[in-house]
This record gives sequence, C-alpha cells and structure tokens, in this order.
Amino acid sequence: MDCVTCSKRFVSRFFFGIVLLFFFTGTFPVYAEDVELDGRVPGCGDGVIEFAEACDLSSLNGQSCTTLGFSGGVLGCTVLCAYDTSSCTVSSGGGGGGGGSRTNTSRSLVALEGFSVPFGQIFLLVDGAISASTTADQLGRFRFSARNLDAGTYQFSMYARDAESVQSATYSFFTTLKSRTVIKYDAIVLSPTLTSDLSGIDRDDALTVRGGTLPAVGTQITVRNSNGVVRTFAATSSSAGRFTYTLPASTFTQGNAVITTQSTFLGSTTPQSRPLSVQVGDTTVVRTNQGSVCGGRADLNTDCRVNLIDFSIMLFWFKQPLSGEFTNVEKERLSGDGLINFTDFSILLYAWTG
Repeated sequence: MDCVTCSKRFVSRFFFGIVLLFFFTGTFPVYAEDVELDGRVPGCGDGVIEFAEACDLSSLNGQSCTTLGFSGGVLGCTVLCAYDTSSCTVSSGGGGGGGGSRTNTSRSLVALEGFSVPFGQIFLLVDGAISASTTADQLGRFRFSARNLDAGTYQFSMYARDAESVQSATYSFFTTLKSRTVIKYDAIVLSPTLTSDLSGIDRDDALTVRGGTLPAVGTQITVRNSNGVVRTFAATSSSAGRFTYTLPASTFTQGNAVITTQSTFLGSTTPQSRPLSVQVGDTTVVRTNQGSVCGGRADLNTDCRVNLIDFSIMLFWFKQPLSGEFTNVEKERLSGDGLINFTDFSILLYAWTG
C-alpha cells in the first residue's frame, strides 16, 4: 500500500470516527421537521393514467387484487392515484378452522422492476439481509415483489452476478410505507459487471477487461492511475450483454490503476461498476476469486466494500430488535451478540474501505 493510499484511508477513518463520536455523544447538530407529502401529480383525477400514476379513478391499468399478490377482493384507487388494497383479501389457508380469507387491513406490497445483464442472477436485500433472488430474462429484465410488509421504513438493495459470478455494484434506497399501500419502482437499472484475468501487469503490457451489462448498449471504461492521469475508452455490448476491451499499455502508469465502467441506456447512464484494481509494475499476477461473493467482516450488503451503505444499515438497526434474517448477518459479520451497538460500529470502523 503506497503512502497516498495510507493517507486517504487515515483521513476516511478519522472523518468516520468523528461522525461516530458526534452520534454517540449526542452533540451532532441535527434538525428535523415533520413534512407530509401527498404524492399528488398533475392530472390525477381525470381518469387517464399518466406518468407517476398507478391508477386514476376507475382506470386500474389492468391490475387487480390477484395480480398484486392477494388472493381476491376488489382493488380500488385512492384520490392520490395509488392503489387501494384495503378491500383485497389474503387467504388464511385450510386446516381445522375451515379456512377462509381475511381483509387486508394493514400489510403493504412493493413491486421492483428493472434491467441488468441478461440471464444474470439478481439478489434483493431488505434491511441488509438477502430476501430473494431471481434470474433476468434475455433482455436483462427482472422483477421482485416484496409482500405483506408492515408499515415502516425499509432499505431495499439489489445487485447482480453475471455468468462468471462477477458482481455488480449494489443499488440501494430507502422507502417508507404506510398501511395498505402498493408502491412500484419500475426504472431500476443495475451497474455493469467488470473483471480481468490479471490483478498485476508489467507496465509495458496491455490489459484485457470484460464484463456484462444490458444488451447492445454503449459502455464507457474509465482508468484512473495513481498519478492522477485518467483515460476513457468506448466499447459496445453484444446482444447477449457481454463486452470485452483490451486497454493498451500506454493507458497505464506505474502504481495502482482503478478501472470502472458505466453504460448508456435510453439516454441515461447506469450506476458505476464496482472498481477493478490493477497493480502496474514489473510483475504479472493472475487474479483470484474474480466473482468475489464477499460478505466478509462488516460488509453487510455484500458489495465487497465497507462504507456509508453499511453504516446506514447499522444505523437503521441501532438499539432496535433485529429481524430473524439480519440476526444471522450480525452473527456472521459483526460481534454476534444479537444487537447493533458501539462494538459493531468499532468493527465497522476497523474494516472501513470507503
């Protein structure tokens, strides 16, 4: 590790330590105000479903209680053009009581749809614990439904693994649910994956990188050398979503090079891939564990980094009863005492990568 890297890590950890100090001593100047957002959009109430509207009056966009995951009932539409599932029913199953159904009075549903590498394995995490996985289709489309959620605030995270088990960056966001709500997120785009066969190269050698992304899209590859020199290159993914590019030797300067990639999709740019680090010097080194399942010490969302995302997950559970799934995560990657407390934040600080 060079002096520049040491300095950056020291500054990162020092800053993070100051944040923790303020947080636990209660002297951090935080101000908040309750704000009620009704989510109303222009055009709501005219009977025509437009952008950001799930429904409008009697127009339900072809949906029903059963298509939203309930067993039956009558789907409605609120004055805010969101689905009203209060009259939907949930089957209570058979058994000695004779079965039947009950009206859905409190639970909510979140639908998640997006794009990633075709036939990639997509993982959904709820509050830092893996909740489900699915496989994208030949166009890279995927879909999840998180059902029967109680009212409250949740963190949803997603990442993909391609055919080589190489992992994308983790996409995360928070959402707050009220009782009897249905929310759909349908514009999620995950980052490309990126890898190479070598983790170290001779400074006179070229380097071939490859990865997966959406099919037939432009992809920009960025190389940042340790001396500050940045170079970019353009590639195009195949119809199967794969791309390969050979970076010439002139791309690199001696030291550590960090390579990332982003794709352009429907006029927008995807999130940046996980960084790929290559040491440039006098030795060729074969890369091991390319897929890097990760999930090590304090890596709560398995993105192979310990940073503010993991910190936010810990804040969510700080001094709160842990869910069954997150209890296993805490046991494997933190102190294992079944709580999120100062000991766990100390572990996070020690493992911090930024």
